[in-house]
Amino acid sequence: MSTNTPPGPFEFISAGERAVTAHTISGIVSTGDNSTNLLVDGSVLVDPSQVSNVQRINNLPRMPTGKFIARRAELQVIAKPTGDRHTRLVAQVICGLGGVGKSELALRYATTRITEYSLIWWIVADSEDQIRSGFAQLACRLHPSVALTTTMDQASDWAIGWLQCNTNWLIILDNVEKLSHIKSILGQLSVGHILITSRRNIRWPVSDGIIKLDVFEPKDAQIMLAEAISSEAPEELDALAQIANELGYLPLALDQAAAFISQTQIPPDQYLSLLQEQPDQTYNAHGEERDSHETIGRLWDITLDTLSQQNRFALNLLYVLSWYAPDRIPRIILQPETSRLDFDKALGVLSSYSLINLRGEYVSMHRVLRSVLFHNVDGSEIAESLTVVALRLIKRVIPFDPISEVEAWPLLRSLLPHVKQIAAQKPWGLAEEEVADTFNTFGVFERTQGNFQSAKMLLSEALDIVTAQYGDSHRAILPVRTNYAAVLNDLGQYKESLLEAKDALRVAEQTLEEDSEDFLTISNNVAQVLASMGRLAEAEAELRKIVEKSSRLFGDRHPGTLASRVNLATVLQGLGRLREAADEIKRANSGFAEVLGEEHPDILYGRNNAATILHDLGKYEEAEDELRKTYEQTSKIFGEEHPRTLKVRDTLASMLLIKGLTLEAKEEFRKILKLRIEVLGESHSDTLTTLSNLASVLRELGEYEEAERNCRKAIALTAISLGEEHSETLTSRSNLANLLEETGRIAEAIAEIEETIRIKSAALGAMHPDTLRSRNNHAVMLARRGMFEEAERELIEVCAELSNTLGEISPLTLKARSNLSLIMCRLGHIDSAELEIVRALDGQIKVLGENHPDTLESFELRDHILKNKRRLLHGDIGRNSSCPCGSNRKYKRCCERPLNS
Repeated sequence: MSTNTPPGPFEFISAGERAVTAHTISGIVSTGDNSTNLLVDGSVLVDPSQVSNVQRINNLPRMPTGKFIARRAELQVIAKPTGDRHTRLVAQVICGLGGVGKSELALRYATTRITEYSLIWWIVADSEDQIRSGFAQLACRLHPSVALTTTMDQASDWAIGWLQCNTNWLIILDNVEKLSHIKSILGQLSVGHILITSRRNIRWPVSDGIIKLDVFEPKDAQIMLAEAISSEAPEELDALAQIANELGYLPLALDQAAAFISQTQIPPDQYLSLLQEQPDQTYNAHGEERDSHETIGRLWDITLDTLSQQNRFALNLLYVLSWYAPDRIPRIILQPETSRLDFDKALGVLSSYSLINLRGEYVSMHRVLRSVLFHNVDGSEIAESLTVVALRLIKRVIPFDPISEVEAWPLLRSLLPHVKQIAAQKPWGLAEEEVADTFNTFGVFERTQGNFQSAKMLLSEALDIVTAQYGDSHRAILPVRTNYAAVLNDLGQYKESLLEAKDALRVAEQTLEEDSEDFLTISNNVAQVLASMGRLAEAEAELRKIVEKSSRLFGDRHPGTLASRVNLATVLQGLGRLREAADEIKRANSGFAEVLGEEHPDILYGRNNAATILHDLGKYEEAEDELRKTYEQTSKIFGEEHPRTLKVRDTLASMLLIKGLTLEAKEEFRKILKLRIEVLGESHSDTLTTLSNLASVLRELGEYEEAERNCRKAIALTAISLGEEHSETLTSRSNLANLLEETGRIAEAIAEIEETIRIKSAALGAMHPDTLRSRNNHAVMLARRGMFEEAERELIEVCAELSNTLGEISPLTLKARSNLSLIMCRLGHIDSAELEIVRALDGQIKVLGENHPDTLESFELRDHILKNKRRLLHGDIGRNSSCPCGSNRKYKRCCERPLNS
């Protein structure tokens, strides 16, 4: 007994099974069946340098996923410096967006090199505790006694000590969040190989570079899906390509899609429908063998939680960005005049987590991440607030006059996809009025760029919003309804356009003063639609009233007056009153030059009209000179590749064709076509105009096969872009009919022109000049097939209707009358033929002048008819015979001479 034991009697009582009672115990006491005690001597824990017999130890978390697709170049980058691991520390970082395949690449490298390293150790590195735990577990694997004699920190230090003493090892630190978590570890190691994966794109202090992973290439993504579901059917491969595109070629998303399709055995096109209709649910769908935490829907949760704690402003900004289209968000809209530094810092944080890409003046986000963020808040009150913020950031940088301020057009083009993305996200709630205003602005902008379908979509959305908000008789709807009517007119939807324009005029009559500028603008729009519908006489009457009233109220040099005068000149040109049209356009251009300056876009538009009028008058040199001046100014203001510049250049190329420079015209049209495809796209109306023009040149050169291909392509694309009934589509069909006729395929040509007439009659009306022009061409084709009586009947009707619609001296009326006289001549109706050609020739001399090609052609036809008339009266007359007119002179010196004039 110890001498320190206090005196006195003691009683020790134990109770219960296997209880122990004792006064003093030294050592171990165990109770219970099969109990074991292990006594460890501190001397059992050896120094890390003494543990050297290590062979092929690894703790890789799993096998790599499926067949390895792409990333071979990245594997070589990782492998290249690893031979130096025995003499120095090889440290590399794989960084990129969550789901891009960083861990998969590291795992693939480790499994392919598993025999080359004595030790491969995988550590989940989300936090400092996990990193310490991972190294502690390594120590326990290398030397089990560590687990019994040390704390976690001591075990972690022991493992690092072992790494310092050995070289042939690979440590993978997966998903490192902060450099500070591993900075001391990197500082303590001088040999071996460390491979780090991280979403953070920061200045990592690594010796062998940063491997930045991007998404798959489209082809590799499709191969991955096809091999995963063992599909080779063409229709399935097409659906898989669309799935890959919808998922933004993100490897984890592709893997998740492949697993779900394989598990459920649904066709790829059905999965595509699910993805498009229910993206938020599809992102969380997974095969049974997958953990729900591995789905796209959960992929970024940890990062977003971290952001909410570290930088709430950055997280809020990320959600605002998700309201835009994912690519090329202009950085300028994210930089207000004040607190710019906060925005830049927030963008830097988001970029460091690979949630966005900062590339020069633009910000981009992966489309799946954008969709996940959007669906996180869609339908909530937060969504309305985000819409307001997203719109106001855009509106803040829109110029005061986006149509005239040409220098702002590149910015507006870059903003357009983001406005359209907001347009697709309904309802807008609190932001409806701002949404409508923004859609109206960009709808008008798209119209100026010739993107009519896009303009129609935006303006239609704006009109729906303001109508629902104010009703259909409030003055607030006038700007939107007027713009919507104008774009319907551009698309050739004339009846719908006239209804909208007249409805706008009805509201204007109720809410505006008739002498106001806005009222005259709306009236002007109605007149323009009437002109497009072929109701030129009505349009002329309206425009003359508008010009008179605008000149009286605001002056002859007011932009509104001048614009109305340009429209009047266009209508007079359509009516064939070319000299009047030339006078009007000259007055308008003179006024624009005085008020706005020689280089204003409005005067350039007027000059282009002036050139077309000069062309119709047969003044080709003057027309070309005007066009060249216009081209020089347009290219100076807008640039060589601007749509307006290319439009003038296209007209100049047509001038080359008129001058007989067919080869030069062909090369010029090819160059313009290439530029228009690059600038505007293959389906833009301007591009299709050039394609159609090129087809006409090829027809002139006898290159019929290529001409027909281009013509049919123009028809197909124009029908898709503008509709079957649009004038551009129908013009291309008429060109095809002419080509078919020229190649001797008369029956096909007649069938094509008859279908064109049917469509024009339905869309424009039987009396529209375009319909009558096609009927004129149809009659000519019938005549060339020998069907003279049918051709004569049709042309008699066409001439009568053209006289009623355009007037007796319209160039189109006169051309039809000239054609009628030729057919009458062929039928032997010489007197009638003479009467028609004289009427045609008198009108052409008056309107077009004696040297116009149409006039010269009529002179030749008149001579031909007179020859036939004399032959019928007198038979064949020798040139040296007495003239039958009774002059007693030889025929060649008398009546024959005028025939050769």
